[in-house]
Amino acid sequence: MIYKSKKASKAVNKICVNVMTRKSIYFRRNLCINGVSTKIKIIKIKDKAEDFIYDLDQNSKDVCLLLEHTSKIILSNLKTDLDIVGTDYYDKVLVKGKLFANKENLINWTKQGVRNIWLFKLNYSRKLFIRINSTLSTKEAI
Repeated sequence: MIYKSKKASKAVNKICVNVMTRKSIYFRRNLCINGVSTKIKIIKIKDKAEDFIYDLDQNSKDVCLLLEHTSKIILSNLKTDLDIVGTDYYDKVLVKGKLFANKENLINWTKQGVRNIWLFKLNYSRKLFIRINSTLSTKEAI
């Protein structure tokens, strides 16, 4: 036993787990729709969004991308079509749309009040029953 007590061992293990989750590309919680948790993992993107978006295709399982604090994106030469959803700071869906492959996609939703952009694989927003005024967040309802 390296540590003097089990309590110290658990504390160090907890710190190690926290460090590993921060270095992961996945957000620590899953996607919640209208307060109900799903099995879809969230990849939170701060910079170099194009690299992650180009790799999101039909082969990736149960993943969505979250671009926080942005309402504008410009993408060109995507591999596949994608669904795009815009939410405000209160997690309410304001706008839905599609991004098309092999075309320059310009999204500017500042006038609609969009603050976060979510990207899904094609037809996932229909599969998950995401509609205008739905709640799309990273936390369950309490």
